[in-house]
Amino acid sequence: MSKHRLMRELKNIGLLLSLWGVFVSASTTLRAQSNSQQVVRAPPTILERDKLFLFPEKNIIIGGECSAQFTFRFDNLRSLEGRDARCINFFASKNSVVRMFANGYSVYSLDTDVLKYERLDDQRLRAFNNGTFLSDEKSFIGFGWSSSDVWRVDLEGIRSIKKLGSHKKDYRVTKVVVSESSNIGYSIANRSSSSEVIVWDFDSGRKLATYEADAAGISSDGNLIAIARRSIPDDSYSERDVWIRQSRDGKVVATTKTPSHPTKEMKFLSNSEVGMFHYIEASQKYDFVAWDFRAQSSRTLLHVDYGFFDGPFEVDVARRKLLSLQSNGVHRFDLETGLPDSDNPSAPSLKATASAASPNGSAFAMVGKNLVALINRETNSVARTIALAKPVENLISVAFADEGKLILGDNSGVVYALDLHSETISHVYGKAPEFSFSEGPGVSNISVSHDRRLIAFAIEDKAVVLNIANGEVVRTLKIAKTYGSDKHRIAFVDADQRLIVAAQNFQLFDLRNGTQLINEEVSVAGGARYITRNDFTKESIVGFYSPVASAVYVYRDGKIIRRVGGIKARVNAHAGRASAAVAIDAETTVVGYDRQIRTSGADFGSISDPIATHSADIVSFHRNDQGRLISISADGEIRVTNAANGSTLVSTRIYADGSWVALTPEGFFSGSPEAIRRLLVRISASEVVPLDRFYQALYRPDLVREKLAGDPNGKVKAAAALLDLNKVMASGVPPKVAITSPNDASAASSDQITVSATVADQGGGLGRVEWRVNGVTVGTGGRGFERVDGSGVAVSVPTAKIQAVSQTLALGAGDNVIEVLAYNSTNLIASDAAKITVTLAADARTTPPNLYVVAVGVNDYYDSRLRLSYAVPDAIALAEGFRKSGSGLYGSVDVTTVLDKDVTVANLDRVFGEISKKVQPRDVFVFFLAGHGKTKNGRYYFLPRDFRYEDESSIEKTGLDQDRFQAWFAKVPALKSILLYDTCESGSLTGNTRGSDLDERLGALNRMARATGRTFLTATTDDAPALEGFRGHGVFTYALLDALERGDVNGNGIIEVSELADYIDAKVPDYSFEAFKLRQIPQRSIVGNNFALTNKAAILASAGSAAAASIPTKATHVVIKPSEVKAAVGDTSETVSQLAPGTQVRLIETANGWTLVAREGRKLGYVREGSLIGLQ
Repeated sequence: MSKHRLMRELKNIGLLLSLWGVFVSASTTLRAQSNSQQVVRAPPTILERDKLFLFPEKNIIIGGECSAQFTFRFDNLRSLEGRDARCINFFASKNSVVRMFANGYSVYSLDTDVLKYERLDDQRLRAFNNGTFLSDEKSFIGFGWSSSDVWRVDLEGIRSIKKLGSHKKDYRVTKVVVSESSNIGYSIANRSSSSEVIVWDFDSGRKLATYEADAAGISSDGNLIAIARRSIPDDSYSERDVWIRQSRDGKVVATTKTPSHPTKEMKFLSNSEVGMFHYIEASQKYDFVAWDFRAQSSRTLLHVDYGFFDGPFEVDVARRKLLSLQSNGVHRFDLETGLPDSDNPSAPSLKATASAASPNGSAFAMVGKNLVALINRETNSVARTIALAKPVENLISVAFADEGKLILGDNSGVVYALDLHSETISHVYGKAPEFSFSEGPGVSNISVSHDRRLIAFAIEDKAVVLNIANGEVVRTLKIAKTYGSDKHRIAFVDADQRLIVAAQNFQLFDLRNGTQLINEEVSVAGGARYITRNDFTKESIVGFYSPVASAVYVYRDGKIIRRVGGIKARVNAHAGRASAAVAIDAETTVVGYDRQIRTSGADFGSISDPIATHSADIVSFHRNDQGRLISISADGEIRVTNAANGSTLVSTRIYADGSWVALTPEGFFSGSPEAIRRLLVRISASEVVPLDRFYQALYRPDLVREKLAGDPNGKVKAAAALLDLNKVMASGVPPKVAITSPNDASAASSDQITVSATVADQGGGLGRVEWRVNGVTVGTGGRGFERVDGSGVAVSVPTAKIQAVSQTLALGAGDNVIEVLAYNSTNLIASDAAKITVTLAADARTTPPNLYVVAVGVNDYYDSRLRLSYAVPDAIALAEGFRKSGSGLYGSVDVTTVLDKDVTVANLDRVFGEISKKVQPRDVFVFFLAGHGKTKNGRYYFLPRDFRYEDESSIEKTGLDQDRFQAWFAKVPALKSILLYDTCESGSLTGNTRGSDLDERLGALNRMARATGRTFLTATTDDAPALEGFRGHGVFTYALLDALERGDVNGNGIIEVSELADYIDAKVPDYSFEAFKLRQIPQRSIVGNNFALTNKAAILASAGSAAAASIPTKATHVVIKPSEVKAAVGDTSETVSQLAPGTQVRLIETANGWTLVAREGRKLGYVREGSLIGLQ
């Protein structure tokens, strides 16, 4: 493993934070490493420049800028201190960090941030501002300040500082590299288009050799150096001469020519192989080539698009990974396969600059650059994001005017109002700068009056008070001007009659007449950091800080009642240094001390040890009445902490594209798919996998919500006892999958293709294998493995380390992306998907595709407590509705109904087996399911007709679960499909009438959609609405049938999937509220592209008679005395049968004292009205 320092000049500090993205307490076992994403185009130009060091062997990342440097350990998730306002540069090794000053340095332990060495006020140290450690870390090599000199600094003993030598005059040293196990290394210096490499023995300070070269690399033992130089000196695109030389004597070991220039430094992959990037002009790609200089052979390990590797890179030799640092994070490639470790483009974290809580406390807003994120407090999830267009570019402050309006301030001094309902923005105050990159004084803080009538903000030397309703200026107040980076803090106090403005001064104004009441210079030689109100003592607390001193002022009722700290004070008010603060009781204030959450007592002089740590500086705090502390950091992390004990409940990370992921310490998570793929988990000493590989095991939005509520029902604790992140990781590393045939980018001659792959056990065993075409799961299973021995002969041994699998797949016209993935033996952790693209020529057939509909419904459950009324009629109506609306759009409409006694595992196996023989990839498949469903432990179960309830385990034992449905749907090769679930969750099974958690049902739905790769629409009801129905149907089915006539929004005569989903989403809550005074909320998970589903057709009108003829089987009344059943109303009508007391019937209608009844779905006739009593 190379120890070479990897100095990275990333261009946006917020982008680095996507590398770890793990937001849990230090006790959790979640591990993160570099982000392993694929970006296929060059990243955009970023203006900011920062530095990054990676140490893969120690799982440490260091980055940021010198005055705000962060350090993060992946092995224990601990953020380490590291900031100094005097610092002008820094560099690191795997054990130490050096912070360079104008004429000195400080060396800190990387693990503990304890000062190890320090030297200040030495004029010789002005000669350089950068460095690289020698192998023992007791000395470093200094360079920089655009100088050609190379220096050595000894940290121990006599602590000498001496110049070793220089490059040519006017050359600038840009890099020094030292070998891993010796102090042989090289420096490289540039001038215009020329470069020079000097090989050094840094122990003796001798120059060993000097070369004109464009790129270089050194072996881990320092014995060999790789040198590359242009064959034609003035032609930057000419081929290169590459030498491998002995470092000490310059003897040539090997030489070769490359087709173009190697980029950056070259990397020794072994003692006989060097890796380097070549730019291939013909293809405009970079090839990373491994040159075996002893065997004189080369091989290309991976290809990437032009511009991608303009950033620096590192090779993790032990794990055969290449890591590249780009403007949007670290990308990791597997050098064995040449493929990225993940297929999801990475994105920067939201660089949060401010936040504000809504008036009712149900939400809060975060802002960063031109993005506004609205956060749901109950779930710590992103409700929505709003990206604002120019001229809004750099938001730095936010406040809620009311529940529907935000006030925003930017760094050019302009104030805007954002209507959250219409998402329209209006100008409130100030003038935008002429040029977008211009930066004015900025609106760093906005305060809203308690009655929500006024807003106040400060710009330069004035404070402005505006009327929210009409935007008129109420007061303009002259205030003390700020200097440097200091900003004003502002707050309404004393029933909105006075205004505090704090910067270097503490000022108080009477808003009734504009009089300045207090103007006191604060003796800290710095600015205000925060103003917070202690609701328990009715005091306002103001923190001031500079590198010299800090202070806290306490204000109440027109007076400064306490001053703590300051330059002249004997006690320094450490709480004043905080970037944010919030009182949690009368005596305790929580403060954001850089990245750390600490507490301060009433004296403000001392602060506690950290109770939690963010990965970036804390921007703001919020507190709620349930004792929850919400802290927000500059890298887009929202952490919810139990204020009483400091334990983390949930942490959420927001990215700049609006994606988010929320995580509990137990490892349960929720979030958007993009963000879940960005978070990495260390599952062994050498393996990290994206969090989404745990999706089926730990994706539990319901448990995230429960955790935020304090786990009042013990659901999180119970679930974690069964399965948590520790148990999942202990289940073993997932296998590696490689597709062996056909080749990627190949063409298929038939719409049927056999795909072969190998599945290699990595220690966690082999479990389920999934096959997908264009995201749709079309094959599952783990049987039929064969071991492949060294000769390539298949051997039938089920415990083989490498096993062969194959599957015949149906293809659609055009590009078919084929994916194969496998789970470990417990089916808890999925592998990365092996992926190829196979193209099938466009279909020459002019006939339209076919529509296949399978409609399943159960009314007549074996257990009479479960009997329903509308499942069977709805399945029939839905099937006939699609038959009618599909006519003319499809070549044929094939409808299969499976009802009541036929809804068994065996019969559904048969149905799916038959339909799989008919469906083609180009066809459309619709599946409808009505009956009883149950969500248990985050997984969905459907109860078949013969289900018998014995205890809670009955559901899991005999219910139809996700794996069963996944296997059935995998038999259907249609690449366009929609699955419609209209099931009710019954509380009658256990006598527990508490409604199931909507988040649990949604989580189960999302897992089903992910497992099948198909679109789901569902609406789960409780018992009563399912029994009573709506206009002769279940509410969900009624809305479905209605949508086939009324859902054509674009007016093209076709009902598309998106239109159907939107119509159901809008109508089901309205219909259910109309009928039952409760809102049934449908859920959807849309997968893949939108497509035409049916023609527009009036179904409900034509289905009226059929619906009327279909009588629900559920009994509503019981016969209480012997009764004659008449054929028609009246005593003179014919008696057709007799009903004994106790007979259960269904009431259809009542007229003239007679009641029409039915039994088991069949009309019986009329009985006298007094013969019945309703069932309870």
